[in-house]
Amino acid sequence: MKLKFAKKILMLVMCSVLLCGCMQTKESTSSETPFTDAVEVQEVIIENEAVALADSPAAVPTSVVSEIKKPQASGINLKKSDKAEIDYSNVAEGYVMVKYTKPTTKAIRSQVKGPTTTYTYTVSPENWEVFPLSDGNGKYQVTVFENVQGTNMQCLHLYPLQLILKMNLHHI
Repeated sequence: MKLKFAKKILMLVMCSVLLCGCMQTKESTSSETPFTDAVEVQEVIIENEAVALADSPAAVPTSVVSEIKKPQASGINLKKSDKAEIDYSNVAEGYVMVKYTKPTTKAIRSQVKGPTTTYTYTVSPENWEVFPLSDGNGKYQVTVFENVQGTNMQCLHLYPLQLILKMNLHHI
C-alpha cells in the first residue's frame, strides 16, 4: 500500500515538474537587440541596355494579324424579339451572338445548351456578346433571359439550331 501511494506521489511530482517547465518564459533583457541584416546601398548608373529582340521582326507578321477574324453579327441569319436578338450567321464558325436591345438595370442572361453541356452567360444591355458553341457538331438551343424578381428569370427569346462546323478541330 505504501508502494502504491509512493508511486502516485512520484507521478504527481513528475507531472507538476513537466507542466511547470512548459510554463516558464524567458524574460528579455534590455541589452538584446533583434537581428537584422545590414546592407550598404551604393549608387548605380544604368547605361542604355540592349533590349532583347528589339531589332527582330514581329513574331506574327502584320499581314497575318490583319487576317485574324473577329466575331461579327452580320445579321444574315437573325432572330429577333421585342427585347433580344440572336445572330446565328456564324454557326458554322462555332459561335453565336446575342444582344439585349433595350437599356436596363435588370440582370440579363443567355444560355447556350449544347449536346452535352449547358453554359449560362451574363449579357450586357445594348452590346453584342459572343458565345462559343463548344460541344462541337450537334443540336444547340440559345435562350435569352431577363430577371423578373429575385432569382426568377423570364425567357425572352429561344432559338434551336444545328451546328455543322466548317472545320472540325476535334479531328485534327
